[in-house]
Amino acid sequence: MQHAITKSPASRTTMSMRIHSVLSRLGVPVVLALASTLSSVLGADTTWQGDALADQWNDSANWTGGVPDSAANVILPDVPSGQLQIAGSDAAAGSLLVQAGSSAFTIGSAAAETLDLYGNFTNESVGTISVAAYVSLKNSVMLSGTGGLLDFSLTTDAALTHTTLVGTLALGGTLRLGLDSVASYGNFTLSPGSSVDLTFLTTLAFSPSSYTGVLNDTFQIFDVSAGSWTGASAFAIDTNSLPTLTGGLTWNSSNFETNGSISVVPEPGTASLFLLAGAACWILSRRFRIS
Repeated sequence: MQHAITKSPASRTTMSMRIHSVLSRLGVPVVLALASTLSSVLGADTTWQGDALADQWNDSANWTGGVPDSAANVILPDVPSGQLQIAGSDAAAGSLLVQAGSSAFTIGSAAAETLDLYGNFTNESVGTISVAAYVSLKNSVMLSGTGGLLDFSLTTDAALTHTTLVGTLALGGTLRLGLDSVASYGNFTLSPGSSVDLTFLTTLAFSPSSYTGVLNDTFQIFDVSAGSWTGASAFAIDTNSLPTLTGGLTWNSSNFETNGSISVVPEPGTASLFLLAGAACWILSRRFRIS
């Protein structure tokens, strides 16, 4: 049986005095360095505080903790202007949370600036949050429309990351994935009961890669076994952007609309040669047996 250990006010005071004493001996520069390190590791909160006329992401006056960086926990209680505009330079967020009381709004970009997302993006509000900006998923993250719809409508670059989709989401525009090997490629998994709408997705493209193919390699781009999807037939797979295969291999995307996967198979001519070679071997073996 475990027992809770509690500290009396006196013991907490003593501990506080000891910590104060240690920090005093370390000196201000060391303390500031430690604080900076902890902040970068743990991530600091910064909350949108812009009024009905404010819409600039890169304006520090619109945030309680300054313009977000790659370690920041970005909190959006509401965006009264209905628009968050990324302009002048790319934006970053360690994580992004749209709180339950928020109304619908759009995150856009002025001139193809990118939102670099290093952690989870969650929409807890009942409104639709539209991301009409280029988005680059820097780590394996969770995109969650647990309240209203979370809609990515421009270009989403998932590189070599694994992305978990939760709730109700939509992907539009161009989805660009990395593909280096069966162990390292961009892919999406729907959590139980989740759904993703690909109706407005125009292109599934792939980043340049040195992958040259391994027979029967299968890439599960979308794992929808636990959820549901629509619009899988509404967009084109940019076959020109797929890595160039060698050794008589080619890409097979015929199963994509059914199960979200693409695979490496023999080229038709190569497959025919394999069949002929197999048939010849069988005939020869039969002749040897007869003789």
